[in-house]
Amino acid sequence: MAIIYNGVDIEDDVSVNSAVHEMNAGGMADTLDIVFEDEDHLWPKWNPKIGDTITYKDGGTSTGKMYVYDFNLEDNQASIYASNTPPYLKDVYSKTWEEVYLTQILQEVTPSYQLNGIEDVWYRYKVCSTKLVSFLNQTAELEGAILTVYDDKVLFVNEHALELQEPRFEVSCEGADVKMKDSQSTLFDACIVQSGVYMGSFRATDGERLYRPNRVIPCSSDAEAYRYAKALLRMANKNKTDIRWRGDLIPELSAGVTIDLINEDNPSWGGTKYCYRVRHDYGKRETTIYMRNPLEDY
Repeated sequence: MAIIYNGVDIEDDVSVNSAVHEMNAGGMADTLDIVFEDEDHLWPKWNPKIGDTITYKDGGTSTGKMYVYDFNLEDNQASIYASNTPPYLKDVYSKTWEEVYLTQILQEVTPSYQLNGIEDVWYRYKVCSTKLVSFLNQTAELEGAILTVYDDKVLFVNEHALELQEPRFEVSCEGADVKMKDSQSTLFDACIVQSGVYMGSFRATDGERLYRPNRVIPCSSDAEAYRYAKALLRMANKNKTDIRWRGDLIPELSAGVTIDLINEDNPSWGGTKYCYRVRHDYGKRETTIYMRNPLEDY
């Protein structure tokens, strides 16, 4: 185990009561909640502040750089709450771009970024008038990507490509606490996006269930509307199956990978699953996996 606080390894100076690391493949920030024993009252002397950095390593895995967003010092304990979201991403950003590529926007608003499986698309115009992280997350979703941050690098990753990966691990339901939900009967067959004179539609299956977004999606071409329709259909359908697995700690497992779920009691719920959220409780030596069936073709 190693704990790096503001660049200093403090492992030998602290005693950890509990540590919970939750990873999310898009949509939500990764978080670290860690509680230290502090009978010697070291933490008030160290004067922790919002925006401090912490990295927790255990079992050969690392949280990457996390930023403290809250802390509590009382009852001989120090509780630190951190996320992978750099403070600047929480600031409101206001700008309108015209005739711009996605990478040009990212170069302007982030110190480090990477596109994985995502085209460097061109926008006739793009508007941001909200927190930067919200703008980037919405942009990623409309391009069929997930937004995540690791060690300060902003990543746009093709979600469908992640779901097509070969399983990294084999996980058995035997002895684990498993809950399942199936809403596949409410799957949408197609999505349509219309913005002024521009319109695009994407159909995944035969049927009459049409998804229309209940918000305005600005578009500047039919091709852009088509691209958004495909991504929004994925957003509407991807969580129609949901499995929560809780069992022994699997520290090497992260969100954004696939596993082979072994379910001998209910084989139809087994097979390849996509892990969209993973929670490691290092104190209880327990992992909780939130997973779903991969979507086909889109």
